[in-house]
Amino acid sequence: MLAAYAALAVAGIAVSQVALGANDCYSGHKGCGSGHRTTTGRTTTSRTTTGRTTTARTTTTVPTTTTVPTTTTVPTTTTVPTTTSVPPTTTAPSGTHALPYRYAYDTGSDTATTAADGWNLVDAGGKSEADSSPSGTRALVWEGGYSPTTCSFAVSDATLTSDVTRMKGDAKVFGYYISDEPNDATNCPNAPAQHAARTALIHSIDPSAIVVIVLDATGDHELARFSQWSTPTDADVIGIDPYPFITGKSPDWALVNDAVSAADAAHFNYWFVVQSFSNFEYRFPTAPELQTLLGMAASSHAQGLMTFAWRYSGNCLCDHPDLLSVWSAYNHS
Repeated sequence: MLAAYAALAVAGIAVSQVALGANDCYSGHKGCGSGHRTTTGRTTTSRTTTGRTTTARTTTTVPTTTTVPTTTTVPTTTTVPTTTSVPPTTTAPSGTHALPYRYAYDTGSDTATTAADGWNLVDAGGKSEADSSPSGTRALVWEGGYSPTTCSFAVSDATLTSDVTRMKGDAKVFGYYISDEPNDATNCPNAPAQHAARTALIHSIDPSAIVVIVLDATGDHELARFSQWSTPTDADVIGIDPYPFITGKSPDWALVNDAVSAADAAHFNYWFVVQSFSNFEYRFPTAPELQTLLGMAASSHAQGLMTFAWRYSGNCLCDHPDLLSVWSAYNHS
């Protein structure tokens, strides 16, 4: 399966870069009610109780240039590069190039717009939506998610088998997004094995399909559970979603570094979920903050990006031209 995945990248297919949570729901997807994703497992309490306050972490992770002493080898008139892995918050590192797989959540009927802005994977709820995706894009098909309450998938094996069989060989179908943040299901010790079995089922029907899941990366406890998961056994690609922009707080860049380190330690083949949304708990990034986050993603070992989200919680990325400008410049770089 990794060979098939690598072949897509080598071939330079037009789908040049995914996260959903347990019981999460998107417009157009099976079983959706309100059409919006819930934020179960993303409470501020779970983060602050782990000591992950942004004030304490960012001051040690992103030193200002005034803390760097002047030496004979570093004249005061020369810009001193930062010594940490966190790029400056004013711009992404020079030489950044867009990762080959760029997916946007909840694109709905705006796929022509997202395609024009450089996203090449669209969010689809089935074959008809996949087949209607714009030229130069392909679809990541949502297959219902995993419940941390019942420890089961929302879509039965029989339905999944029918879906994949019907879409096998469809050039517009990139793969299947089967689960969002199943590592939040602490009462489901068999969750990794269940995902491995579901991934094997999909591959038994269509060996070329890419299976994607996303793991919660918003706190220390969630990151500690990365070691229970693996690629390509549990999925071909695992998305990680460190969301550093909390309302009323400075960016938690240390969380991003920790999530990348945890994914690397687990030897994941991973995509990076980039925060571009706002709700009662999280805020939109500023344009410079988004540039920094994209720079951090580009300097990681991520092989693709997932943008959460085009539409979410009554907001649309389309209403933020400053952020769209950053995204468009990145996607076309």
